[in-house]
Amino acid sequence: MTKRKSFRKLLAAVCALTLVGGMGAAATANAADPAPWAPGAPAKGSITITKTQPDKTTPVKGAEFTVTPVTEINGATFDLKTQDGWETVAKQVNKLNADPTEGVKLGTAQKKDTDAQGKAKFGSLNIGLYKVEETKVPAGYSSDVKPFFMTIPEITGTDSANLTYNYNVEAKPKNKDVKDSVSKTGDYSATVGEGDNVSYTITSTLNKKGKLTKDDIQGFAIFDDAQTDAFATIDGAAVKSVKIDGGADLNLTEDYTVDVTADPAGYEVGQSGRTRVQVNFTDAGLAKIAAASTDSAAPKVLVNLTFKLKTGDAAPDSVTNKFGFVPGKGAGEPVQPPVIREPKDPDPNNPNDPNYPNPTVKFRQFQINKTNATDNKPLAGADFIAFADKTKAEKCVENDNRGSCEGASANFGTRTTGTDGKTPAYKARVGATFYVVEKKAPEKFILSNTVTEVTIDAGNDAFETNIANVPIPNSDPKIAWFKMPSTGAVGVGIFALLGAGLVAGGTAMHMRSRRRENA
Repeated sequence: MTKRKSFRKLLAAVCALTLVGGMGAAATANAADPAPWAPGAPAKGSITITKTQPDKTTPVKGAEFTVTPVTEINGATFDLKTQDGWETVAKQVNKLNADPTEGVKLGTAQKKDTDAQGKAKFGSLNIGLYKVEETKVPAGYSSDVKPFFMTIPEITGTDSANLTYNYNVEAKPKNKDVKDSVSKTGDYSATVGEGDNVSYTITSTLNKKGKLTKDDIQGFAIFDDAQTDAFATIDGAAVKSVKIDGGADLNLTEDYTVDVTADPAGYEVGQSGRTRVQVNFTDAGLAKIAAASTDSAAPKVLVNLTFKLKTGDAAPDSVTNKFGFVPGKGAGEPVQPPVIREPKDPDPNNPNDPNYPNPTVKFRQFQINKTNATDNKPLAGADFIAFADKTKAEKCVENDNRGSCEGASANFGTRTTGTDGKTPAYKARVGATFYVVEKKAPEKFILSNTVTEVTIDAGNDAFETNIANVPIPNSDPKIAWFKMPSTGAVGVGIFALLGAGLVAGGTAMHMRSRRRENA
């Protein structure tokens, strides 16, 4: 019974070590190998690190791993060729999981890079406990891998009766493409068209997690590569807020600064057409970000930006979002280049997937086509205003005096129809919904009290909304309306003559009757 309990305790300890960091160790050795304390046990083994992307199949080349034998834990030596040695390690498992550095004395380290198959094999290793660290993350990747421990051999099984001892062990940590660490969403609630504001929020997950200090994430930065020809002004004032997800806002100057650079790195020189607005963190800001990191999750930092679109002929046909971040690095780690995220349309099967940055924002020419309701001919001289808020548009039409309606779009302004009946073109955002109100009707026409809802769909030609006016009846003989007889016309004269004849006839009959009475 004592032996069985000892094996159960040993098995629990081994499993705890194997699962540190969630590595998913896998055995490749002969399952018939004996226990390390048994006669004939192998004297050597190996550790193979297989590095993949999160899909578990795509290999990652160039990740450096360091494997180091552990010789003491909190002053206690051990020999894993004995059961006593395993029990010594078992007593330290919780401490190792909590802090892989405290009280650990190490031997001579070996370093290897993963090859094209994502593998780094450390062969001819003595029986023992090993600390494994990813000491270099390949460019273009971030790592969630914290230091972990492995034993040679790896002991698996459910009971002392079915234990196996595997001397060639494989761990499969995963690297994440750093592009998946940053995403961007757009807020277009205030964007009807040209001249309006466009707001964005960039969410960047730190490329490291665990117990961090500011020295572990030096150089971490977040940037927006704004389309230079799309916005009226691109400067540091575009950054409206910076915060740690779930925490307080960070403070400009104290926690971060903003740099603005034309033609930024990462593009062909002179060909980017972009201006980079980059948030760089001070040591104080990095310390706050590092403090938010845990063993299970890296902190997220949110940057909110707002830009004003150009107007008129300079207004853009589209705005393509590009953005990214600079991975943070510790002392001795290589500098990684900026990671630029291209826009990508959402997956139709998963439109809310945050790994798909928001797509290009497109604009389309919009015009109001004004006509006479009676003959559909174009009308010049009609003034129109627009609203993003339907309630304010409806309030405006309650009064025929529409000179100062609250909430009218300043960027749309007042647009007047020309001789062709059309207003000057206005670049409106595809997908935008807004509300058009007639501010002043053409002369001799009735002011419309209709609120016209407009939703801009995709297309290459100008999007037109047709709005007709009713003429004021008989205001002008040139304006088509019902034809009414005028006073003094021929028909009236005939009736007058007939009336005069009847009067004359009546008078003659009356005089004849009087003469008869006097005779």
